[in-house]
Amino acid sequence: MQLFEKKLRQTIDEQVQIKPWKESEKIPLYFLEFYKMYEITLLGVTFLLAKEVRSPASTNALKKHAIRLCSLTDLPVAFLFKSLSRYRMQSMLSNRIPFMLEDAQMFLPFLGINVKQPKECIQKVEKGKFSPSTQLAYLYFLYRENVEMNATRLAKELNVTTMTASRALQHLYEVELVQCRISGKTGRSKEYRKIEDPQFFKRGKEFLCSPVKQIVNVRHLPDTSLLAGLEALAQLTMINGPEYSIRAIGQDQFSYMQETIVRDEAMVKDMKLAELQIWAYDPLLFSVDGHVDPLSLYLSLMDVKDERVDIALEDMLRRQRWYTD
Repeated sequence: MQLFEKKLRQTIDEQVQIKPWKESEKIPLYFLEFYKMYEITLLGVTFLLAKEVRSPASTNALKKHAIRLCSLTDLPVAFLFKSLSRYRMQSMLSNRIPFMLEDAQMFLPFLGINVKQPKECIQKVEKGKFSPSTQLAYLYFLYRENVEMNATRLAKELNVTTMTASRALQHLYEVELVQCRISGKTGRSKEYRKIEDPQFFKRGKEFLCSPVKQIVNVRHLPDTSLLAGLEALAQLTMINGPEYSIRAIGQDQFSYMQETIVRDEAMVKDMKLAELQIWAYDPLLFSVDGHVDPLSLYLSLMDVKDERVDIALEDMLRRQRWYTD
């Protein structure tokens, strides 16, 4: 293990620390038959390193072991192997199972580090919708010009954990929406910069989804709520607004106001009670003059089947510097 630690110091992180895992009582004896456990701190992130001591388990078993060990220790988990066949490496990459090899190759998605692979083993990135945290990171870059950002600073800006920010940046990097360079005296910091506008929007829009997770009606709107939906669109364009208020808040704020919800449909219609959208992320992060940001507003209304709404949305987007058809 000393040789492995030395190689990591030479290639990845001069401050890396590896020590035996001391809380073995948390781990069932069954796992200790397969792995020797270590605690490793790499690039400022601590995780559990499970070194194989028997023939490697199947990919499905490794995936289950990783989930179980993570729940037992409350730490990210990676497996350490002396070597891997090309087939096993590809299988672990496809299943996104974190691993390290004794020659310092590694795949640690929670750190945004990918193994150096032969061309035959390059992982294909699955195209799917962004998670809320990745969409937040995307919006952060969209609304700022000429900004470089690493995981630590982004975490502070978005009020998320460093690990969440690291995963979001890695996802943006995998789909080629940001570029990355290594900086710092020890080469430990990964700095990300978005690709040029308007390609950033053009390529990224296919991964975006509506931030609205739930809609409720309420008697009283929270002070921190923002204009949203058709009411916000009416303020930004020539479309007529609704007869009732439409506002948005984040999920965290919503947990404190359950008692204000009105579920009687007749009362909602008669009193024209406000509609409150519950968003997957905090709309305050990118709010503009009391309303939600324009791209999130577009995403929240893009499935409305109304030609007038489509025209108004297009009008709003065309006024944004980053927009392109």
